[in-house]
Amino acid sequence: MPLAARRLRWIAAASIAVNLAALAVFAARHHGARPPALPSREQARADMFHAIARAQRDVVMLGDSLTDRGEWWELLGRPVANRGIAADTIADVRARLDDVVALAPRTVFVLIGVNDLLEGAAPETMARDHAALLGELHRRLPGARIVVQSLLPIRDEVIARDEPLASTTVRRANELVAHGAAAAGADWVDVAAHLTDAGGELDPRYSSDGLHLTGAGYQVWADVLRPYLP
Repeated sequence: MPLAARRLRWIAAASIAVNLAALAVFAARHHGARPPALPSREQARADMFHAIARAQRDVVMLGDSLTDRGEWWELLGRPVANRGIAADTIADVRARLDDVVALAPRTVFVLIGVNDLLEGAAPETMARDHAALLGELHRRLPGARIVVQSLLPIRDEVIARDEPLASTTVRRANELVAHGAAAAGADWVDVAAHLTDAGGELDPRYSSDGLHLTGAGYQVWADVLRPYLP
């Protein structure tokens, strides 16, 4: 074989070897690599609240998934800032108070604490943290009316399948939170009393999962809150 032909074959073989090596390095570096995780719905919701905190709202609904799921603007028949985020605890709400304060509300409805209980907090611990939240709200919104809502009732036979939470725990927590609301000078609204059945549990007419409400339940809840609107 002529020398020129041998050189061409050698160059081609070397080029192929280099390309294969580069491909192997690339594959090794990127094997198993995954795209960055998308933000959760809760994170996205919190980001949205931060982005729109420049507007002013007379009424703010502050809480977790129970608040989150309510179409409060329609339920109460007026502009309402829904600041509920599913799975939020008291600490989570305190961490995002800046975006509530920025709205300069005249009235803040607060319902938070059941997720603390679901995570194993004792009613006394939850009530202490709740009192601290109320204190911070009063300090940062001195002219606002703070309306503390009772934790909503649950149905034991449904919740107990998955979570170590009982109606007796919720009722004890409400007793303590009611005392904390009075001590903080906040209004107390016993929403639970309007949603319980004769046995003191969440009326099955108002819930399908023993914790969250149906549309009928939200209508009852809204009727209870309406007298407290500014």
